[in-house]
Amino acid sequence: MAIDVTSNRVQVQASSTVRKYDFNFRVFQDTDLEVYLVNRSDATTELQRLSTDYRVVLTATTVGSVQAFNNGSITFTKDLTDDFDVLILRKVPAKQDLVLHINSNFDEEGIEAALDKLTILVQQIEELTNRSLKIALGAQVTNLHFLLAHKVWMEFCW
Repeated sequence: MAIDVTSNRVQVQASSTVRKYDFNFRVFQDTDLEVYLVNRSDATTELQRLSTDYRVVLTATTVGSVQAFNNGSITFTKDLTDDFDVLILRKVPAKQDLVLHINSNFDEEGIEAALDKLTILVQQIEELTNRSLKIALGAQVTNLHFLLAHKVWMEFCW
């Protein structure tokens, strides 16, 4: 199975008339998703809880013995308001599930699934780095430190 979609996230404005929100990227199980409500006024986020705040329906695709889910939807258990965005983020754990045994048959489907997972992990890292601070390529910066806002505030108060 090829990984045709490079996106790890879907962010759409919530609506009081809609509880179901679709995503179109591959996951392996419902726990591979993180769902947030994003406050549209200040961009603060609130992590939602699987089974408590929302349910997941996955569309299955099977090649050989390997099952993956190329898309699906989440459905909230409560009404939302248009003051929020719904953010669905793929969060596949970075662990190796494939075990290859010496002198065993070649597991094409297992290797394909492992390579798909590796591609997904690279896409997740790329999404994180795209949202991070950047320093110009030609800059020779070393020992760069950022003070956290709360630390600055504490130093100011004391």
